[in-house]
Amino acid sequence: MDPILLFFVFPLVTVIIAIALQKILNNPLLVGAVIFSIFLLVSFLNYGGSSQAIIASIIYGILAFLA
Repeated sequence: MDPILLFFVFPLVTVIIAIALQKILNNPLLVGAVIFSIFLLVSFLNYGGSSQAIIASIIYGILAFLA
């Protein structure tokens, strides 16, 4: 994975989408689960389920829950 995407773009997009989903759904657990499932699906489709992509998906799911 490209480090710029991994450390700057994905977290920024995750926070923005999590805030928007929180305003719509009003449930932080559901927002974290939706973001996690989207990133997990993308990691399996684009990166073949590499361990680095799966760990990043878990981190972004936690970040979405906290945002």
